Amino acid sequence: MKVGAVMPEYKYIGKHIPRIDANEKVTGSLLYPSDAHFEDQVHIRILRSKYPYARILSIDTSEAEKLNGVIKILTHKDVPGLNAFGIAVQDQPVFCHDFVRYQGDAIAAIGAVTESVAQKALELIKVEYEVLTPITDPKFALTTNAPKLHKNGNILNEKHFSKGDINNALKESDYTFEHDYKTQRQEHAYLETEAGVAYYDEQQRLVVHAGGQYPHRDVKQLSRILNLPTEKIRVINSPVGGGFGGKDEITVQAYLALMTHLTKRPSKIFLSREESFISGGKRHPVEITLKTGVNKDGKLTGMEFKAISDTGGYASLGGPILNLTVEHSGGVYFFPNSSVTGYSVYTNSGYQVAFRGFGVPQSLFALETQMDEMADTIGMDRLEFRRINLLKKGQKGAIDNEFPLSIGSHAIVDAMAKGEIYNNREALKKTDCPYRKRGIGFSLGLQGAGLGVGLPDFADTKIILEKNGKFRFLVGTSEMGQGNATCFAQIAAEQLHCEISDIVYNLGDTGVCPDSGSATASRTIYAVGASVYYAAKKMTELICSIFNCTTFNIKNGVIYIDNTPKITLTELASKEKLETTGEFVVPTATECLGDGLPHILYGYSGHIALVEINTLTGETEVLKAECYIDAGTVINMQGLEGQSEGGFIMGIGYALTENSIVQDGYYVNPRFATYILPTALDSPLDIKTIAVDVYEDSHPLGSKGIGEVVFTTVAPAITNAITDAIGHRFYSLPVTPENILQVLELQDKTMEDSLCL
Repeated sequence: MKVGAVMPEYKYIGKHIPRIDANEKVTGSLLYPSDAHFEDQVHIRILRSKYPYARILSIDTSEAEKLNGVIKILTHKDVPGLNAFGIAVQDQPVFCHDFVRYQGDAIAAIGAVTESVAQKALELIKVEYEVLTPITDPKFALTTNAPKLHKNGNILNEKHFSKGDINNALKESDYTFEHDYKTQRQEHAYLETEAGVAYYDEQQRLVVHAGGQYPHRDVKQLSRILNLPTEKIRVINSPVGGGFGGKDEITVQAYLALMTHLTKRPSKIFLSREESFISGGKRHPVEITLKTGVNKDGKLTGMEFKAISDTGGYASLGGPILNLTVEHSGGVYFFPNSSVTGYSVYTNSGYQVAFRGFGVPQSLFALETQMDEMADTIGMDRLEFRRINLLKKGQKGAIDNEFPLSIGSHAIVDAMAKGEIYNNREALKKTDCPYRKRGIGFSLGLQGAGLGVGLPDFADTKIILEKNGKFRFLVGTSEMGQGNATCFAQIAAEQLHCEISDIVYNLGDTGVCPDSGSATASRTIYAVGASVYYAAKKMTELICSIFNCTTFNIKNGVIYIDNTPKITLTELASKEKLETTGEFVVPTATECLGDGLPHILYGYSGHIALVEINTLTGETEVLKAECYIDAGTVINMQGLEGQSEGGFIMGIGYALTENSIVQDGYYVNPRFATYILPTALDSPLDIKTIAVDVYEDSHPLGSKGIGEVVFTTVAPAITNAITDAIGHRFYSLPVTPENILQVLELQDKTMEDSLCL
């Protein structure tokens, strides 16, 4: 369903176009990295740390080396170049040799003729440790009494921003609110665990085919590790069996590259689910203290925001993630006065990496929970309270940043106010069952798109007319399942006036594709889609110049000019070499607040959830949901709906069930039997996605990315609905049946006590 501005009539753009890789996926013919196999491949297994924090005293591989079938054992001594990796900070060892800093740290890799031999060899390696007391509390890690986990201390990143006079603003407010909020680790839970193969291609390049989100960056990281020129390395990341940010950092690529480079044989690795749980990164748990002020008329006066983000043993993208946590602390609202502080802290509690939303869901859970409490206290409708405090152009955000591009939150609130749930909210909350209670919750949010100021953010695309008469677009960005290949094909076919069947593609392969940037930051449709548009536009202009025309159409592989057939694409390709490139640079703010801050382009969303609480069991069921998404010009409605529904169900897990528990540095529930994911049975049958089209002028088609914003505001909509149902507000995630039963029992006891009085 679409609301908003009237867009130009397109043949493909904005339509429900089936995914162009659907047939391969349904039939199983599409080969993922874990499907690849070579007859003489070396099977790799990784020896990981026994402890979350320890000093390594010795590593003895002698017994393992004697085992029949062992081909190669790798330790830190076998790394030709830099024994470290990391997107932003190279502080994570490929193989540890002095300290281990989390339970999943790698110490050695076994290469053997079979997996069973490799596993047996792992058990023969002897590592002597001096076990150290792990730092598991990020607040303690900030103190001077805490041991330093890294040479520069335990603070990876810290941020401090202020605007106006926050102390006076809160003092003069009619009402102030202050609460502590806590969010949990969340597992990415992709269908395909970290997996891949490595081999040498016909050009004697070392090829690493593993699930990842930025192959050109992987090449740079592997070049440092192997001490090889980048031109000697080829990385193929696509297709990826799910990523959500968890495969943005390199995962198994270094082990594959080292094993094949040093043995000259193909190698393969495929992590078990439990090893993936223990070694893989999680969403950052964040502790937030939020203090806000509001006047009787409902206008916000100020906000004081303090966040401590637990990045675990290593940096990865913990620094940039904290940046977005603080940048989005004020959400879509105007706070005249603000004080924003954030710390990203090293601990021995696992390892945290990028995850859909990139630090924003944590902030918005706190803010949207408090927005509801403020509205209730002053006696104002929750949606109207949000409306009167929305940011407008010319006003500055919580970190004193400007919003010069399109702001979709106003149109979203207008659409929500016309929606079915809002207009029937009292009737929908009624239930005939005495032990079931219903509630409705609202939330609004935004998500910065692109990488931010000072960080190179560009996309290149190449389009070639091949001898078989097909237009091939070459894009360096990975396909993780989000459907971007289909959208790129729609954009290309629209510009080339051809059928989508005339389009073929390569994605995520540094051997043939230009650098299109990462499949992250809600940037692929916006940035890469724009580069596809410009490459296709140039190809159209090139064809027009050949035939001295202003326009043409392609039907059944034939170019028509003024409805007259001129030449087939196959014939044209045999006569002319047609190749074009498209480039797009993501615009950035003129002001620089440091370290990638701020963004100027944001996606916007709003969510409404209807929940039902079983007061006998404490279970929460989400009955209905409305998802209002500002995607600008929608490229593929089916893709938008799929992302929206998937993001909402992921949000159900974040709100109600998912929690990767770490106790004393050890993962407690590293398997799906105890890590509870929502299933189809937990998904509401009625999820409506409403596309709120707010045209974005900085994009040639007016589009924005939506991969993250479909998720970022789901949890507070659900938890606010729980509060609406049972009258108790929750300040930590997830809200489990046990949490709800405890509250209900306390309410019953309070009522009994009052009756006794």
